[in-house]
Amino acid sequence: GVALRAAVTANAKAFAQDLAPLIADIRKAGHTSLRAMAAELTARGIQTRRGGEWCVGSVRGVLGRLVEACLVDSEFRAGANAVPIAQDSLQRLDRLYVLV
Repeated sequence: GVALRAAVTANAKAFAQDLAPLIADIRKAGHTSLRAMAAELTARGIQTRRGGEWCVGSVRGVLGRLVEACLVDSEFRAGANAVPIAQDSLQRLDRLYVLV
């Protein structure tokens, strides 16, 4: 129950934070939409946390966890570990997450 949910959530957060530098690199290469980021993660052979291929929803989830961890925000403000995210991606996230 509660303990399992906490463990799964912690693992998902850690996975997202581990991907932050890679996502920054992908963005610097010009892949800024959710679809483009998913395609690039798949092309680089990176699997999702559960071992699958990337889709828009799985990228959205990772980006949402980065927002929750305060690594990014809707105004592209953050500390040294910030990963800038395309405005179109943030608009989609705004519908699903409360941005910190």
